[in-house]
Amino acid sequence: MGKEAFRIIDLTKKYGRHVVLENINTRAEEGDVLCVIGPSGSGKTTLLRCLARLEAIETGEIWIDSTLAVDGHKRLTHKAVTPGHISMVFQDLALWPHLSALENIAFPLRQILGISDEASKERAQTLIEKMGLKGKEEAYPGTLSVGQQQRVAIARALAPDPKLLLLDEITSALDPELVGGVLSTLEGLAGEGRTLVIVTHHLEFARKVASRVLFLDSGRIIEEAPPAQFFDYPRNERVKHFINAMVK
Repeated sequence: MGKEAFRIIDLTKKYGRHVVLENINTRAEEGDVLCVIGPSGSGKTTLLRCLARLEAIETGEIWIDSTLAVDGHKRLTHKAVTPGHISMVFQDLALWPHLSALENIAFPLRQILGISDEASKERAQTLIEKMGLKGKEEAYPGTLSVGQQQRVAIARALAPDPKLLLLDEITSALDPELVGGVLSTLEGLAGEGRTLVIVTHHLEFARKVASRVLFLDSGRIIEEAPPAQFFDYPRNERVKHFINAMVK
């Protein structure tokens, strides 16, 4: 068993009286790729946001790199997890429209991590090239294709060299011919030994890159297994129905 990247223990999240996540328990080791699938409204995005410490939780604990990061019982978010340790790519990308592609990547390095202007731009340039965007450094998000915007958002998330990278349905707005390029980029990241948690509806991608697949339904984990077992021999009838509906 490798070093633990994160552990979620008995997590419950509510919005008012509405229970979004209930009794969530899961974990990942360093280098794992956990793919999260399930129907719309099942709590997938909220799970990522809780893991990123963007949402308060009612009960439970989140441990990051063997450090207690969130204690819902005490309504406490601990500060022990360093900035940049966790990065998230949002479904709507959340790029700054008034900043160039390069500055979208460099700006948070200066503001959050205190990296110098020169070093932040050098890091951003390296990632621009890694994402296949050389020549687009000064382009603003509105002038880029959706696929290019996706890659800028991924580059920005990678800039602080996070140990844990969270990605929320980032291919959902893409035309089918652009999906393959972004999935290839994610496949490459998975091969770098980084811990990834990916919310996706692309089942073949999940089968290919995941260490484990987790199925959420109505805020509960109803099945979690390695991809071969999950897709070929699902135990839960709800999961069987979902997979059959998605592959038709």
